[in-house]
Amino acid sequence: MRPKKVAIIYSGAKYWGGIETYLAQLFKYADNKEAALILISLGDWPLVKAIKMIGGDVRVVSGARVRLTTVRDISSIIRDEGVSLIASQGVVANFYARLASRCTKISSLVTVHSELRNDYPKFLSRFIYVLSDRLLRGYTSKYITVSKYLKEKLSQSGIKPSQIKVIYNALEDSLKGSNPFKKGSTLFKGKGVTIGSVGRLHKVKGYNNLIAAMGLLRDKEVNLVVWGEGEEKENIQNQIDELSLGSRVRLAGFAKDLGEALKETDIYVQSSISEGFGLAVLGAMMHEKPVIVTNAGALPEIVEDRKTGIILRENTPLAIADAIRELIDNPEFADKIGKNAAAHAKEKFNTKNWANETINTYLEASEKAEKGYHLFSGKDIK
Repeated sequence: MRPKKVAIIYSGAKYWGGIETYLAQLFKYADNKEAALILISLGDWPLVKAIKMIGGDVRVVSGARVRLTTVRDISSIIRDEGVSLIASQGVVANFYARLASRCTKISSLVTVHSELRNDYPKFLSRFIYVLSDRLLRGYTSKYITVSKYLKEKLSQSGIKPSQIKVIYNALEDSLKGSNPFKKGSTLFKGKGVTIGSVGRLHKVKGYNNLIAAMGLLRDKEVNLVVWGEGEEKENIQNQIDELSLGSRVRLAGFAKDLGEALKETDIYVQSSISEGFGLAVLGAMMHEKPVIVTNAGALPEIVEDRKTGIILRENTPLAIADAIRELIDNPEFADKIGKNAAAHAKEKFNTKNWANETINTYLEASEKAEKGYHLFSGKDIK
């Protein structure tokens, strides 16, 4: 029997992030005997090259964000290839995928990685994207969320729980961990303990609290390195300068390789105000780094307090500083939760299991469509 064809619409990104890692791993680990994945990319991005390098099927259309003929281009590929399901993630990709679904009458499946309202700080952009999502969501018959937290948020917005499948993210285990505090970061010439954090420089990541926490740790030989780019970079740098932390806090820019960034880290901190999953946290856990996370979004679904990390009761500079201080003062405890985290992450967030479950969900969604489900019939998807 021929594998079902699934078209995955991708809108591109300047920097490699969670969605890029998600799709690259899916193409790598998916069983191509069950499902033949086709990436339809809006523009020629680094992900296109990465998937081509592993033999993946990629089609590139115009990268223009607003171009109605893009719907025609995507629909032509879908019809020509005999695609059974259109999958997407991200507001722009979802926009085009849903319109293509309308044109071709092929079911749409959307994977949700974050809260849309928190992704766009500017009111006008947020309003337009939220409005387009609400207007076109009727063309999507199935959702995958990467956490229970996001499923709850999606349900609260009016999506039937029966339409939503939770499949936790996974991450390749490609780098061995190290015992805490044995080596300092090369960024600080090996001096002291290095706190690390990875993510786009966005208000939702709560870096202002993390920087302020460093100001409360002047009695400790501790440094902070933040990897990422984003619109908050100037504000964060100004805060670093105002607190006279320039010699102890570095903005290291985009991390091309999460594993390499984690090599520089003794303790990992995620200070987010909201988090759809926390892929960088999972990476830190897999590499035996003791992690400190806020009690925000899906982070408590990844970390078990005092066993595989520390969950803060409050997202304040003092709470973050106290947790960092505890780990520095108790290296045996830090080592224990780091090792526990690695064992837990590798068992629960297995890449092959994740890929199999994702592909099975794709196949189930396409089979329901073939057995009579029509996008506009109003029938429930269970």
